[in-house]
Amino acid sequence: MMEAMLACLDAGCIVCPVNWRWSAAELAEVLQRLSPTLVLHDAECAALAQQALAQAACVLQLQPQKQNQTGGSVSRGAAVSTGTAPTLCLIDHWSHATSAGTGLALGGCRSSTLPTTAAASGSSAAAPPTTSLLLRLAASGPQHQHDKQPPAPTTPPLQLLAPACGTALLVFTSGTTAAPKGVQLGHAAFHAQSLVKLALVGYSPADTYLHTAPLFHIGGLSSAFAALMAGCVQVFMPRFDAAAAMAAILRHRVSVFIAVPTMLQDLALAAAAAAEGTGPGASVAPESLKCVQRILVGAGGTAPKLQEAVSRTFPAAHLLSAYGMTEACSSMTFRHLRGPSHVAAGAAAGSCQLAQQLQLWAPPASSQAHGSGNCHAKPQAELEGAVCVGWPAPGVQVRVVRTAVADQQPQLQDEASPHGGNNSGDRVCAPYQLGEVQTRGPHTLLRYWRDAAATAEALTADGWLRTGDLGYLGPDGGLWLLGRAKDMIKSGGENVFAPQVEAMLCAHPAVAAAAVVGLPHERLGEQVSALVVLRGGWNYLGPTITAPSSAGGPTIKPATAALPVGPPGSPITPATAAIGPHLSGAQQTSLQDLQDFCRRHGLAGFRLPRVVVAQWQPLPLNGSGKVAKPMVRTMLQRATGVGMSRL
Repeated sequence: MMEAMLACLDAGCIVCPVNWRWSAAELAEVLQRLSPTLVLHDAECAALAQQALAQAACVLQLQPQKQNQTGGSVSRGAAVSTGTAPTLCLIDHWSHATSAGTGLALGGCRSSTLPTTAAASGSSAAAPPTTSLLLRLAASGPQHQHDKQPPAPTTPPLQLLAPACGTALLVFTSGTTAAPKGVQLGHAAFHAQSLVKLALVGYSPADTYLHTAPLFHIGGLSSAFAALMAGCVQVFMPRFDAAAAMAAILRHRVSVFIAVPTMLQDLALAAAAAAEGTGPGASVAPESLKCVQRILVGAGGTAPKLQEAVSRTFPAAHLLSAYGMTEACSSMTFRHLRGPSHVAAGAAAGSCQLAQQLQLWAPPASSQAHGSGNCHAKPQAELEGAVCVGWPAPGVQVRVVRTAVADQQPQLQDEASPHGGNNSGDRVCAPYQLGEVQTRGPHTLLRYWRDAAATAEALTADGWLRTGDLGYLGPDGGLWLLGRAKDMIKSGGENVFAPQVEAMLCAHPAVAAAAVVGLPHERLGEQVSALVVLRGGWNYLGPTITAPSSAGGPTIKPATAALPVGPPGSPITPATAAIGPHLSGAQQTSLQDLQDFCRRHGLAGFRLPRVVVAQWQPLPLNGSGKVAKPMVRTMLQRATGVGMSRL
């Protein structure tokens, strides 16, 4: 994958790595949107690529006819038919133990693809090209020699050409609250992001970097290029698996990797199971994992209990967090969560130097003093659930501006800052004022792929990227986040911020995790609805969802189902998520109990969940490890019938 990406970038192509977990229909829709020249795939994804290409070809052949019949223009984000299908190319010139995936090499920003090589005529079609064949063709040189050419250098430099539009990679968003969008990012964005990670995460030639994050998402891509710039040894995995990751860490003496909170939990559980001799593979002792020195976590908050588990598992590691998004080429702010719990004598000097380097992005020493102006101060309980995500990286500008959504939320201070603003009338917020987080710098996107309207919505006239996240800045520059502005539910004329309700539900002893969305309501417009994950030893007196049945899809149960009793606060894992027989000793909760708990702890009546469905398996996640809210909404609709079509 990395070799293919670098080769395409060297040729001046636009590279679009795509999610190999997509279905053939989803990949076909992307092929229609992108009109690629070449589709690179490995053997494991050959069938997926062929099916998707066949489906996309059928649709593209029909589109010109429909457009001619209707005389209409192409709609926003729609496919543009070119009349030529992309060429499939098998990546075959490296070992079998490489990362599974599919990549798209685009010929430029034009609406049509470049001409492709036609298949040979006759009864037998020409064999599909492979990357080893392309390498041999490139090495053989041009077929027609005009004048005498100067000898080519033995080691040609990496040129990193770019098309006229300046795009290097086209990366799809994770689709947390809406359909994924194609984000065009330039070489300058990845260069700036790599320099930031070298400075703050400390990648160096002495490091061995493990690819736990997929290369089709911005977190994995940006860290891969940073590790490449630093000269790290890079270890690839076909897909993340906690036991396989542990084995790779031990075998290659991995010193640094990135992860999302769910990965960290899985790694901690796998290490604990291996240490007890109950998990797969050889026994893992904490001493053997001291090779890990730095872990960068993103895509969500890292709870204190999880931080403690990570420190026990990797006792020599610094744990850092980053806040970012695809449109910002990954990370905008960083925070040093905790240092090593144990440092070997020989590594003490290096660890101390790294700690001093990271201290700029750690909470101030006075962080325990309430109201002292640091990142931990919470002057008003109304914004409980806000999370400090650290401080802006060098070269990254961050501000918070007033928006219509933020104006309807509780504020930590009454007066807006009189300075700043942009052409849309946004006002720059003073410290502790809630608003939309915006960022500016070389790290931001160029545009969305073939979507001028979305680009205009995302970028201000003076170059600020609207992140769509709600938060506020402290006087020390620390950024606090509440969540996505799109996580707002409009119920009965009131705005309900989903993360506030989620945080309150998670405070209940029965709830391990919660996802809140709005479902249709005839009178209120939307009603607050929640999917909760129950802890071990708890039943729910209401609709529950069990694990998928053999017929496909989850099984909905209107009555309660029980889980074998476990200790309060036990983590939710696939091993403990199975539904067991009803146990009379299990504790019980209900919709009324959850509402009463939220009300007792200060949640307003209009913010109370009106619909709650429970399950014991983890919440559905997208490819970047974030909760997939569209899938949560679908699950709730199927479980309750609310909002489902009656036709």
